[in-house]
Order: sequence, then structure tokens, then C-alpha cells
Amino acid sequence: MGSPGPASPTDDSKQPKPSDPLPPPTPNPFRESSGAGVSLAPLANAIITPALEKQYVHRESPTLISRQGWERATGQRAYTWALGNSKTALLFLMCDDIAAWRRASFYWLEDTKLPFQETDLEGIATNPKKVIENQWRVMTREFPQHGQHTDFQPRETVPLNQVSVITTPGPEKKAVDKVRWMGDDKNRVYIRKYFTFERHAEKLGLLSQIQKVKTLEHPNVAKIVCSYSQGATIGFVTTQAQLTLEEYLRHPMAATRPGLLLTWINDLTQALAYIHSMDMMHQSIRPNKIVLDGPRIIFTAFGISTDNASVSPRGSPRSYSGTNLTLPTNNSMRPLSDAAYVYAAPEVVARHGQGHRYRTSADIFSLGCVFLEMLTVAKGQTVTNLRGYRAHFSHDQSFHANLDRVSSWRKLLSGLSSGHRDSRINPGLTNTNHPLKGVAGIGTVESRKEDEAAEHQVLDWVGAMMNAESARRPKMRRLAPAMKRLDETRTVRRRRSFDAGDAAHVPPPAPTPIAAPLAPLGGAGMDSARRRWGAMTEKESFTEGSLISF
Repeated sequence: MGSPGPASPTDDSKQPKPSDPLPPPTPNPFRESSGAGVSLAPLANAIITPALEKQYVHRESPTLISRQGWERATGQRAYTWALGNSKTALLFLMCDDIAAWRRASFYWLEDTKLPFQETDLEGIATNPKKVIENQWRVMTREFPQHGQHTDFQPRETVPLNQVSVITTPGPEKKAVDKVRWMGDDKNRVYIRKYFTFERHAEKLGLLSQIQKVKTLEHPNVAKIVCSYSQGATIGFVTTQAQLTLEEYLRHPMAATRPGLLLTWINDLTQALAYIHSMDMMHQSIRPNKIVLDGPRIIFTAFGISTDNASVSPRGSPRSYSGTNLTLPTNNSMRPLSDAAYVYAAPEVVARHGQGHRYRTSADIFSLGCVFLEMLTVAKGQTVTNLRGYRAHFSHDQSFHANLDRVSSWRKLLSGLSSGHRDSRINPGLTNTNHPLKGVAGIGTVESRKEDEAAEHQVLDWVGAMMNAESARRPKMRRLAPAMKRLDETRTVRRRRSFDAGDAAHVPPPAPTPIAAPLAPLGGAGMDSARRRWGAMTEKESFTEGSLISF
């Protein structure tokens, strides 16, 4: 039986009656229905950019309006309104409220009224509260995280949400807090430091410094993620590290990783040498200004300063009288914080407030203080012990006020071996269930001897770095290569020790003559050091395990 032929135009039985329902259209996946191709997904969490405004207002809005079934005149009025107020139009679109376009065009709600109050949206927005919560996304521009500077207008929103406050604004009108990027679904936390200025010249000066810091390219110097200005405020953002060196040195695990501490000492040496080579100065070196990001140690950007006008010509002693990122005025005229005082060089404290021109040698002294604390922990002692020892008679915890005691402590450390990292230093490690139990024993005997030899050499250099006379401290351009050679030699010998199990045949590194050798300590080798130790413990009543216990 053949298939039926085509219906005749005169066959009334085949013609649809006016009362009959229309047959459903044949599905066609290749046909784009009106408005179906408009995707609102890019608006879900985006900060509105000119590109998005152009895409949705200029190109997509006719399609979006046609889907609403409005009269032609109403649609034309809504389209004209959207073209003139693209931020508000996109704001309603992000809130899934395109119906508000018709009402907004009738009341002529304008972009110039941003930010809106709920009363502004009554009778216009379906959900005014949702619109209020999202309007920041149309009031700001993109805030790149690749070192760029962004100048925000007073009415724009800086897309940073404060997580917590680290320091509140004081007399210097600066503050530090933890922030998150608005719209960041990963909820990453950053550190922001911002200043408020009364004079435009101060603002320009700090902006210039921030731009200078952004040029630094070193693995052990923190990068500025971005910076911004808005009215009288300037801020910059850096990544948040896991913890500071100060926090790490208080942890029991630190004493079990002397090799890592030595590696970090070399890294910090190379970083400061790099900073000085760029005609810059840190001017705020102390353990809480040094942070750890995994195995990497980093100078924060917060203390770095520069003033090209006051830099001495190359080849002459460099000095600085300019500002630093912790204060946008002459740094020599502000009071020293308690932490800065402890690690400050003697000449900085003696001439503070007198317009003293800072020299790179002040950085070197402060770094020497940090190294002494690191070596103290590497030798199994604690920073608290060192602090108590140097302040025992003076009751002043600073390094510069107790240089004799600091020198004595350094010599005592030179006589200690890795064997002093015992339960008297970190009682928690004697617990058989402690997670760090046995960590101190990692590595071969030869590798630990290499660490001890390197520690002894670095202690000699620390003595030179902390010389009371600034002119007698080593320059970083000389110290850095010597420290690098020591670290490379130690690394090679440790590798041979692990690979071949016989480092004894590798000749020990010769001492590098950065500074004059220490004066003889009154004996030969370790036996002499132990006799000297016994005499001092008897005299000052402290134990060998803790160095001091009052």
C-alpha cells in the first residue's frame, strides 16, 4: 500500500479549523530561538568591565528586551535608558531582574545615583536588598594582581573585603590589615598596608617608592601584588605568608633543622646584598619582618626604603636620609618602635632624631642580630635564653646596648656542638609520641659536622657584622659571595656524604677572610670551650643545656 499523496488545497478535511490547536513546532537543535543564545554566566561573579558593558548593553539588550513581551514603545524606552545607564542596567541583570529595566526607565534611575539606598529602589527592583549587596561590582574597575597600580575615583569601591585588623591607624596614619578580593571564590587572604596623607607631595613620594620596590626581582624579596590610590589614601597589597621567622624560631622544630637555618642565612644574605646593589635599604630588619613561604624565606616589602636624591655615588659609602614604606616622612625623625629599637644599630639609636643619614651598615648590624638568633636556635638554645642573657645586667633587651654580652654569647655558641640539642632545650621532644621525635637525628654524622663547621664560620662573620663601629662592618658585596661559597661547599659535602657515605675524604672548606679572625679563646678546640663553659656556669649560675636559667 503506497503512502498517501500530498493534500489537495481543496481538501477541506485536511485544513486546520480556526478552533483547532496549533501543532507543536518540529524540534530543531540548529535553530537559535529569540534570546536563547544570551548567556548570563559571565555576570555571575564578575566585576563589571567596559567589555562586559558593551557586550550586554549594546549588543545583547535588544534580544533580552524582545523576550519580555513589552510593547514596542516600552521596549524602546528601556533600551534607551540602558544605553545611558549601563552600570545600573547590568546590576539589575546580574540580580536576574531585567523586568526592573522598564520601571527604572519610567523613573529614570541613573548611574550617577550609585551607590543606591534601598529607598531609591522601592517600586523598581524586585529584590532591593540583593541589588544593594551586589552594586559594588558595578562601582569598581578591575583590580589586577600583577603589580599594577590602580587609581580609584572617590565614588568607586576598592574591591577588597577586610578580614581582620593587624594594626590600627596611629599618629603616622598608617594601618595594616588582612583582606580578601571581592568575588574571589578561592577566598585567598592577602596583607594590605595603607596610608592617609594630608600633603600631596607625601603621596607622590610614597607612590614613587612603591614603584621602585616593584622593580625588585629576587626570590627572597616579597613582591607587591598591586597598589592603589583613592583620594588621600595609598595602599599596597602583598601575599600572606605561612608564618614569620620570629614565630618559627619559637617552635621546637626549628632546633632540629640547623641545615635549613644555615640555608636561610645564605638566602637572606644574598637578598640584602641585592637590595643594597639596587641603591635601596631595608631599614627595618628584624625577625617579624621576615616571613616563610614553605621552604622559602622572604624579606617583606614593608620596610624597604629608597630616596635616589640622597644616595651617594657608587663607590662611596652609601647613605640614605629619605623615607621608607613604614612612614612617608623623614624616618630619622620618628620614634623607634620597641621591636625596631632591639635590633637597631648603635649609631641609629645614638643619633636618632638628629637628621642622621642612614647607611647600609645599619642594615648589616640588624641582619647580624637576626643571624645570631637563628644560630642560637641552630645550636639548640632559645631566643628567650639569648634575650635574658644579654639583658641580665642592663635590663635592656636591645643588642646595641649589650655588645659585650652579645660577644660572650657568640663565643659560647662557638663551643657548642649539635649534641646540645637535647631534652633540656626542647622537653617536648622526649615524648615518644611527639610528632618531631627523632627529627634531630636526620642525616649522617658527617653532615652534622659540616653544619657545625659552617655555624662556626658564620658566627665569626656575625661578630664582624655587629661591630660597634659601623665602618668596620663588612660590606654586603663582600659578604654575600663568601656566604654563597660556604653554602655551596656545605651542600656539596652533604650530598657526597649522603650519596657515598664517606665525606671524611673531602677536605674541609678554608675559612673565608671576611673579617679579622676572633681572638684566641684561651685553649685548644672543644676542650677549651668546655672549660670556659664550666667557669661561666659556675660564675653566673646557668646550665649548659639552657645557657641561662635565672
